[in-house]
Amino acid sequence: MADVRTEVASYLNTVLPGQIGPGRRWDDGFVTMLIDMVDREIREYCELSWDEQEIALVSGHTEYGLDPDFISVYQVEYAEDGSTYDHTLYPTTMSDLDNVSRLWRDDSSGRPSRYDIYSTPGIPQDATSTKDTQILIYPKPASTGSATIKVTGIICQDGATAPGAAQFAIDSVYIPYVRCLLVSGDNEAEGAGYYRDYLDGRERLRAAIDEQYVETLPRQGSLNVTGEMWRLR
Repeated sequence: MADVRTEVASYLNTVLPGQIGPGRRWDDGFVTMLIDMVDREIREYCELSWDEQEIALVSGHTEYGLDPDFISVYQVEYAEDGSTYDHTLYPTTMSDLDNVSRLWRDDSSGRPSRYDIYSTPGIPQDATSTKDTQILIYPKPASTGSATIKVTGIICQDGATAPGAAQFAIDSVYIPYVRCLLVSGDNEAEGAGYYRDYLDGRERLRAAIDEQYVETLPRQGSLNVTGEMWRLR
Protein backbone atom coordinates (compact mmCIF):
# COMPACT_ATOMS: atom_id res chain seq x y z
CA MET A 1 0.00 0.00 0.00
CA ALA A 2 1.44 3.35 -1.07
CA ASP A 3 1.10 6.58 0.93
CA VAL A 4 -1.60 8.54 -0.91
CA ARG A 5 -0.43 11.99 0.19
CA THR A 6 3.21 11.36 -0.68
CA GLU A 7 2.51 9.72 -4.04
CA VAL A 8 0.00 12.31 -5.25
CA ALA A 9 2.11 15.27 -4.06
CA SER A 10 5.23 13.84 -5.71
CA TYR A 11 3.41 13.44 -9.02
CA LEU A 12 1.97 16.96 -8.86
CA ASN A 13 5.39 18.47 -8.15
CA THR A 14 6.70 16.65 -11.23
CA VAL A 15 3.99 17.78 -13.66
CA LEU A 16 3.51 21.23 -12.05
CA PRO A 17 7.10 22.24 -11.22
CA GLY A 18 7.48 25.28 -9.02
CA GLN A 19 3.73 25.73 -8.56
CA ILE A 20 3.21 24.04 -5.18
CA GLY A 21 4.69 25.25 -1.91
CA PRO A 22 4.92 28.33 0.35
CA GLY A 23 4.18 31.51 -1.56
CA ARG A 24 3.49 29.64 -4.78
CA ARG A 25 0.34 28.99 -6.76
CA TRP A 26 -0.95 26.36 -4.36
CA ASP A 27 0.17 25.97 -0.76
CA ASP A 28 1.23 22.51 0.47
CA GLY A 29 -1.51 22.49 3.11
CA PHE A 30 -4.17 23.29 0.51
CA VAL A 31 -3.04 20.43 -1.72
CA THR A 32 -3.00 18.03 1.24
CA MET A 33 -6.54 19.11 2.11
CA LEU A 34 -7.68 18.33 -1.44
CA ILE A 35 -5.98 14.93 -1.36
CA ASP A 36 -7.66 14.04 1.93
CA MET A 37 -11.05 15.20 0.63
CA VAL A 38 -10.63 13.09 -2.51
CA ASP A 39 -9.54 10.14 -0.38
CA ARG A 40 -12.74 10.28 1.64
CA GLU A 41 -14.98 10.43 -1.41
CA ILE A 42 -13.21 7.52 -3.09
CA ARG A 43 -13.25 5.33 0.01
CA GLU A 44 -16.94 5.96 0.54
CA TYR A 45 -18.02 5.40 -3.05
CA CYS A 46 -15.84 2.35 -3.67
CA GLU A 47 -16.38 0.95 -0.16
CA LEU A 48 -12.62 0.72 -0.05
CA SER A 49 -11.84 0.31 3.64
CA TRP A 50 -13.72 -1.62 6.27
CA ASP A 51 -13.07 -1.93 9.97
CA GLU A 52 -14.50 -3.37 13.16
CA GLN A 53 -14.87 -1.90 16.64
CA GLU A 54 -15.67 -4.01 19.67
CA ILE A 55 -17.40 -2.23 22.55
CA ALA A 56 -17.75 -3.67 26.04
CA LEU A 57 -21.28 -3.09 27.29
CA VAL A 58 -21.99 -1.50 30.65
CA SER A 59 -25.02 -2.35 32.77
CA GLY A 60 -27.71 0.31 32.48
CA HIS A 61 -25.99 2.19 29.64
CA THR A 62 -27.60 2.71 26.26
CA GLU A 63 -25.08 5.02 24.48
CA TYR A 64 -21.47 4.33 23.54
CA GLY A 65 -18.78 6.23 21.64
CA LEU A 66 -18.08 5.10 18.08
CA ASP A 67 -14.72 5.54 16.36
CA PRO A 68 -14.89 8.77 14.32
CA ASP A 69 -13.36 7.05 11.26
CA PHE A 70 -16.67 5.31 10.49
CA ILE A 71 -18.54 6.75 7.52
CA SER A 72 -21.39 4.26 7.72
CA VAL A 73 -22.28 1.17 9.71
CA TYR A 74 -23.07 -2.09 7.95
CA GLN A 75 -23.67 -4.47 10.85
CA VAL A 76 -23.83 -4.57 14.64
CA GLU A 77 -23.45 -7.96 16.36
CA TYR A 78 -23.80 -9.04 19.98
CA ALA A 79 -21.77 -11.56 21.97
CA GLU A 80 -22.88 -12.47 25.46
CA ASP A 81 -19.48 -13.99 26.26
CA GLY A 82 -17.50 -11.22 24.56
CA SER A 83 -16.30 -13.39 21.67
CA THR A 84 -19.12 -15.49 20.17
CA TYR A 85 -21.14 -13.10 18.01
CA ASP A 86 -24.34 -15.04 17.52
CA HIS A 87 -26.94 -12.25 17.51
CA THR A 88 -27.41 -9.36 15.08
CA LEU A 89 -28.95 -6.04 16.11
CA TYR A 90 -31.41 -4.38 13.75
CA PRO A 91 -31.10 -0.72 12.74
CA THR A 92 -33.75 1.61 14.09
CA THR A 93 -34.47 5.32 14.52
CA MET A 94 -35.45 7.52 17.44
CA SER A 95 -38.93 7.82 15.99
CA ASP A 96 -39.27 4.06 15.79
CA LEU A 97 -38.20 3.75 19.42
CA ASP A 98 -40.76 6.36 20.44
CA ASN A 99 -43.40 4.17 18.83
CA VAL A 100 -42.11 1.05 20.56
CA SER A 101 -42.09 2.52 24.05
CA ARG A 102 -42.84 6.00 25.35
CA LEU A 103 -40.12 5.57 27.98
CA TRP A 104 -37.76 3.48 25.87
CA ARG A 105 -34.66 4.94 27.54
CA ASP A 106 -35.75 3.24 30.75
CA ASP A 107 -36.39 -0.16 29.15
CA SER A 108 -33.90 -2.91 29.95
CA SER A 109 -33.50 -6.53 28.92
CA GLY A 110 -31.09 -9.42 28.88
CA ARG A 111 -29.59 -8.31 25.57
CA PRO A 112 -30.16 -5.47 23.10
CA SER A 113 -32.00 -6.05 19.83
CA ARG A 114 -31.73 -2.71 17.98
CA TYR A 115 -29.24 0.09 17.36
CA ASP A 116 -29.16 3.66 16.07
CA ILE A 117 -26.28 5.95 15.07
CA TYR A 118 -26.42 9.65 15.77
CA SER A 119 -24.29 12.77 15.44
CA THR A 120 -22.22 12.63 12.26
CA PRO A 121 -20.17 9.55 11.34
CA GLY A 122 -17.09 10.21 9.24
CA ILE A 123 -15.97 13.49 10.81
CA PRO A 124 -12.76 12.91 12.77
CA GLN A 125 -12.26 14.63 16.08
CA ASP A 126 -9.75 17.46 16.38
CA ALA A 127 -8.14 19.17 19.34
CA THR A 128 -11.25 21.29 19.99
CA SER A 129 -13.84 18.55 19.50
CA THR A 130 -15.75 17.31 22.52
CA LYS A 131 -18.50 15.44 20.68
CA ASP A 132 -18.25 11.79 19.67
CA THR A 133 -20.27 9.86 17.19
CA GLN A 134 -22.58 7.72 19.29
CA ILE A 135 -24.14 4.32 18.85
CA LEU A 136 -27.33 3.74 20.82
CA ILE A 137 -28.52 0.25 21.68
CA TYR A 138 -32.02 -0.78 22.75
CA PRO A 139 -33.04 -2.05 25.16
CA LYS A 140 -30.16 -1.31 27.49
CA PRO A 141 -28.74 -4.41 29.20
CA ALA A 142 -29.80 -4.87 32.81
CA SER A 143 -26.54 -6.70 33.48
CA THR A 144 -23.73 -7.38 31.07
CA GLY A 145 -20.93 -9.53 32.45
CA SER A 146 -18.58 -9.96 29.46
CA ALA A 147 -21.10 -8.88 26.81
CA THR A 148 -19.83 -6.87 23.85
CA ILE A 149 -21.09 -5.57 20.55
CA LYS A 150 -19.05 -5.54 17.35
CA VAL A 151 -19.63 -2.73 14.87
CA THR A 152 -18.59 -3.32 11.24
CA GLY A 153 -18.64 -0.55 8.66
CA ILE A 154 -16.92 1.61 6.07
CA ILE A 155 -14.18 3.89 7.40
CA CYS A 156 -12.15 6.85 6.27
CA GLN A 157 -8.87 7.38 8.03
CA ASP A 158 -8.65 10.51 10.16
CA GLY A 159 -6.47 13.45 9.27
CA ALA A 160 -3.68 12.31 11.57
CA THR A 161 -3.16 9.07 9.65
CA ALA A 162 -1.59 9.01 6.19
CA PRO A 163 -4.06 7.11 3.97
CA GLY A 164 -2.78 4.19 1.94
CA ALA A 165 -3.99 2.84 -1.40
CA ALA A 166 -2.86 0.61 -4.25
CA GLN A 167 -0.71 2.30 -6.89
CA PHE A 168 -3.40 1.67 -9.53
CA ALA A 169 -5.90 3.64 -7.46
CA ILE A 170 -3.46 6.51 -6.94
CA ASP A 171 -2.54 6.77 -10.63
CA SER A 172 -5.99 6.22 -12.13
CA VAL A 173 -8.37 7.64 -9.54
CA TYR A 174 -6.72 9.97 -7.01
CA ILE A 175 -4.43 11.93 -9.33
CA PRO A 176 -7.02 12.74 -12.03
CA TYR A 177 -9.50 13.99 -9.43
CA VAL A 178 -6.97 16.19 -7.62
CA ARG A 179 -5.76 17.62 -10.93
CA CYS A 180 -9.38 18.33 -11.88
CA LEU A 181 -9.89 20.31 -8.67
CA LEU A 182 -6.66 22.26 -9.16
CA VAL A 183 -7.13 23.33 -12.78
CA SER A 184 -10.90 23.63 -13.23
CA GLY A 185 -10.99 27.25 -12.10
CA ASP A 186 -8.59 28.31 -14.87
CA ASN A 187 -9.38 25.80 -17.60
CA GLU A 188 -12.83 24.26 -17.46
CA ALA A 189 -12.27 21.95 -20.44
CA GLU A 190 -9.03 20.58 -19.02
CA GLY A 191 -10.70 20.03 -15.65
CA ALA A 192 -13.59 18.20 -17.31
CA GLY A 193 -11.13 15.88 -19.03
CA TYR A 194 -9.46 14.98 -15.74
CA TYR A 195 -12.87 14.42 -14.18
CA ARG A 196 -13.83 11.97 -16.93
CA ASP A 197 -10.56 10.11 -16.29
CA TYR A 198 -11.40 10.04 -12.59
CA LEU A 199 -14.89 8.61 -13.18
CA ASP A 200 -13.51 5.91 -15.47
CA GLY A 201 -10.79 4.95 -12.98
CA ARG A 202 -13.24 5.00 -10.09
CA GLU A 203 -15.56 2.52 -11.80
CA ARG A 204 -12.65 0.19 -12.59
CA LEU A 205 -11.55 0.37 -8.97
CA ARG A 206 -15.06 -0.38 -7.75
CA ALA A 207 -15.29 -3.35 -10.14
CA ALA A 208 -11.97 -4.70 -8.86
CA ILE A 209 -13.20 -4.45 -5.28
CA ASP A 210 -16.46 -6.21 -6.16
CA GLU A 211 -14.46 -8.98 -7.83
CA GLN A 212 -12.32 -9.44 -4.75
CA TYR A 213 -15.50 -9.62 -2.68
CA VAL A 214 -16.72 -12.55 -4.77
CA GLU A 215 -13.37 -14.32 -4.37
CA THR A 216 -13.34 -13.90 -0.59
CA LEU A 217 -17.04 -14.66 0.02
CA PRO A 218 -16.36 -17.93 1.94
CA ARG A 219 -14.25 -15.94 4.42
CA GLN A 220 -16.82 -13.32 5.37
CA GLY A 221 -15.70 -11.24 8.29
CA SER A 222 -11.98 -11.90 7.81
CA LEU A 223 -9.40 -9.30 6.88
CA ASN A 224 -7.65 -9.60 3.55
CA VAL A 225 -3.91 -9.23 2.98
CA THR A 226 -4.08 -5.43 2.80
CA GLY A 227 -5.67 -5.14 6.22
CA GLU A 228 -8.89 -3.82 4.74
CA MET A 229 -12.27 -5.50 4.74
CA TRP A 230 -14.52 -5.65 1.70
CA ARG A 231 -18.24 -5.30 1.90
CA LEU A 232 -20.18 -8.22 3.36
CA ARG A 233 -23.32 -8.14 1.24
